[in-house]
Amino acid sequence: MKKRSVKENLVYILLFIAIFVKATDNFFGFTNNIEIITPGSDEHITLTGVEKKTIPTEDEILEDKTNKEIFNYYVTKQRYIMHAGGSIDNKKYTNSYDALKYNYDNGNRIYEIDLNFTSDQEVVLVHGWSEYDYQYRLGLKYDKNHPIMDSNTFKNSLIQGKYDSMTIDDLIKFMRNNPYCYFILNIKEGYNVNISKKTIKRIINASGNDAKILNRFVIWGYNPSVIKEVKKLYNFELLSMYYKNVKLMDKQINSNEKFINYCVNNGISSIIINSTSYNEEMIRMAKEKGIYVFLYTIDSDVLAQGYFQKGITMIMSNVLTN
Repeated sequence: MKKRSVKENLVYILLFIAIFVKATDNFFGFTNNIEIITPGSDEHITLTGVEKKTIPTEDEILEDKTNKEIFNYYVTKQRYIMHAGGSIDNKKYTNSYDALKYNYDNGNRIYEIDLNFTSDQEVVLVHGWSEYDYQYRLGLKYDKNHPIMDSNTFKNSLIQGKYDSMTIDDLIKFMRNNPYCYFILNIKEGYNVNISKKTIKRIINASGNDAKILNRFVIWGYNPSVIKEVKKLYNFELLSMYYKNVKLMDKQINSNEKFINYCVNNGISSIIINSTSYNEEMIRMAKEKGIYVFLYTIDSDVLAQGYFQKGITMIMSNVLTN
């Protein structure tokens, strides 16, 4: 049997490579342009290079999109909202800079945060000032005679002994440095119109009335009166309405039909509900009107999947991430 020349062997090797690369084209996202010149003939196979298709960056995907379009993009691409800033090192409810940064760097884009006043009336990110909050959420010593910290003490306190606490000014700085995060504002005692107004005014001032910041806040409206007064302060693009047992809600929204019609007529783009208030009819009506439904707080993956199958849009969680 005639032995093949080195050149002929090389051709067969290159042919095998060409066939293999072509076969894996769709799988790996390559485009092939290969050229093999066969010794002793004019026949040739093109094999001039292999070019990998690039995956668009977040900036490229979101380029030229409006604020609402970007928010809608994340709502449809992600499933979990980071509750109280999300967990870090298995610690929950820290509302800390470290938790926000850790979860942002890991691709999570929508957060729920707790806002409260200090004794000197500064807005800070903290769930509350109860003894339980101090012991289990802040990891700090509780002073029953002075349970509410002043802003300077809070700024200089490390949550759980290691995480940086945040004022509203710190949050806005974080938002300027991390342009794709959105925050659902859980204002403590926010059902009180005066407290909600006072908090929102402070946020507007801290942002310098910057639309690029303010329009990335999702206003959690506990009742129609809060929504009405907040809209007078600033025309927020993202408004969410709190849903609970309709018999306990204001007269103008004390049925599912009234509630949904109110949302449609007042530019409410999402509804926030507790898992104990889940109502199949309301979920169906909201979806028909294109209104998102955000559920809180679920830390079990099995339970979360069940709620997604029932029509919930996103779930606030301490531990489940995107």
